[in-house]
Amino acid sequence: MRTGYLLGLTICLISCASIPDPALIALAPAQAAVGQTAGAVTGPDGGRVLLVRRLTIPEYMMSRRVRFWADTGSLAEWPNTSWAERIEIGLAREFVARLRAELPGWTICDATCVQGTPDLILKVDLLRLDVLRGERRIDAIAQIQVATASKNSLAPPAANVSLQTPILSVPIATDTAQGQAQAMAQLLEVVARASASTTQLALPPTDAHP
Repeated sequence: MRTGYLLGLTICLISCASIPDPALIALAPAQAAVGQTAGAVTGPDGGRVLLVRRLTIPEYMMSRRVRFWADTGSLAEWPNTSWAERIEIGLAREFVARLRAELPGWTICDATCVQGTPDLILKVDLLRLDVLRGERRIDAIAQIQVATASKNSLAPPAANVSLQTPILSVPIATDTAQGQAQAMAQLLEVVARASASTTQLALPPTDAHP
C-alpha cells in the first residue's frame, strides 16, 4: 500500500512539474506626447485642458484570462494565458496615452485634475469589444461624450457633443493571444482619433483648431 502511495505521489509531482508557467500578455505602450503630464491643470503655452474619465469596457471582457468569442453565443479563453494586469486598467491607461498623442498642445488630466477646472470633460465607453477569433478581427463600438466643465463645482457639466461610432473593425494579424493584444492596442488608436476629433468639435468656434 505504501508503494502505491509513493507511486501516486511521484506521478503527481511529475505531472505538476510539466505544467508550464502561465503566459502573461500586456498591451503595447504608446509613447506619450512630450510635455503632457497627468494631473496638470494648465496646458503648454496656455493650451486647453481636458479631463478624461476612465474608459469602460463590457463586463464580459473583464477577466484576467485573455478572452475571445468562440462563436456567436459563447466566449472562450486562450489556454494558460492571462493579462499581466486587469485589462480594463491597461486599456484605460493606454487610451489616455494615445489621446495625448492625438491632441498635441493640450494637457490631459487622467481621471482627475489636482487643481482648478478643466475646459472639457471626455467620457468614452466601449459598448462592444468583440474579439472574433474565427474571423481574425476585433469589432468595437464606442460611445463618446464631451462636456464643458462648470466653474461651479456643484453644477453638473453641460453636455456639448455625444456620438456613437459605427462598428470599428481592426484585423488580428496573427492567431495568437499576442496578436489579439496588438490588435486591441491598434483599436485604441482608432478610438483615440475619434475621441480627439469629437473633443475638437466641442470647442467654441473661436477656440476650435482650423
